[in-house]
Amino acid sequence: NSTSHKGALGIMQIMPNTYKQYSELLGIDAPATDLEANLFVGIFYLKSLHLKYLKLGNDKQYSWVLAVCAYNGGAKGVPTIYKDLTSIPKAETRDYVNSIFSLMSIRGE
Repeated sequence: NSTSHKGALGIMQIMPNTYKQYSELLGIDAPATDLEANLFVGIFYLKSLHLKYLKLGNDKQYSWVLAVCAYNGGAKGVPTIYKDLTSIPKAETRDYVNSIFSLMSIRGE
């Protein structure tokens, strides 16, 4: 049961309003602190963001970069087409994305 300083909940660190919206869409009747529900909703939400950016014309790798940006910092302010890490407006989100893709041995730059 972890809560971030911004209020994100559970292992997927999903915001309460986002969890509510997607858990209702998926018919999940469990709190965001439930491990399985949190994973399921968080993964579904991340995949929906990936598909959104893929449909906007980004290639597969860069649509994941934008999806991770939107998941971390919110969709507002995330460019619709990826150019490079400097096109991500929030430094915190740039650092987060860089960390994630470094761990995965995929660079988003």
